[in-house]
Amino acid sequence: MSKYTSLYEEVSSIDHYQDKHVSTAKQMVLADIEEMGEEEFLSQNSSDIANSFMAVCVESSSEQLDEILSLREAEKGLDELGLGEDQYRVDLPKVVTACHNNFSMGMSVLANYLKILEQVKTTNE
Repeated sequence: MSKYTSLYEEVSSIDHYQDKHVSTAKQMVLADIEEMGEEEFLSQNSSDIANSFMAVCVESSSEQLDEILSLREAEKGLDELGLGEDQYRVDLPKVVTACHNNFSMGMSVLANYLKILEQVKTTNE
């Protein structure tokens, strides 16, 4: 007997069109099916998934920004002491852009995860 369920195989066959976000969402769905099993996976509520995923994305973005801003404060302290003037400094606009891009990618992966979930729920009703 195959260790993979029909639901796992169904999701595996979804073409991700060489799209990194769809591919990541598909991998997450497959991992969840393996971990939860078919029944529990299909019983998930889309709102709960979205809330949980959003919380992780917001928290990690916030933590990244806090860490960068504290590094920037340390740099300012060195500057005030006249130390390390030749060292590279944090480029805050680039940091903000990177955090925004990470958050946007997370939201795209979430949207694709939910699309896959709804697709397999529909075919398995």
